Amino acid sequence: PSPHPIPCRLTMASSRVDEHDVEACGFCSLQMLDADGHPKTSKGSRIEAPWHFSVVEGEMVRMEASFVTGNPLFFLELSRQQDEFLTGCWWGAGEINEKTALLCVLEPTETHALISEMERSE
Repeated sequence: PSPHPIPCRLTMASSRVDEHDVEACGFCSLQMLDADGHPKTSKGSRIEAPWHFSVVEGEMVRMEASFVTGNPLFFLELSRQQDEFLTGCWWGAGEINEKTALLCVLEPTETHALISEMERSE
């Protein structure tokens, strides 16, 4: 993972994290959207994985998920195309896609901007 956070806009549920939460885990789902906000359905457009807290410093919390590289079926491919967006959700305890378990949402972010930022932070 990059030591520099990628500037994405996350909308967080109002909840407090303390030292007892460092062993918490949950599930995340990332997916690609087209210019109309419709989910893409091709291979490489959606991925899911469990997350865990990796760092808790003051008010800053990092939720980290690990994805297997080289999997020919389950992967997420970021593209430099102007009309593609990345969005995602992170859930805590409870059923996935259950609104009461939703922790935060990644607002749709243009993938070409994310790729440029990742290249600058290397």
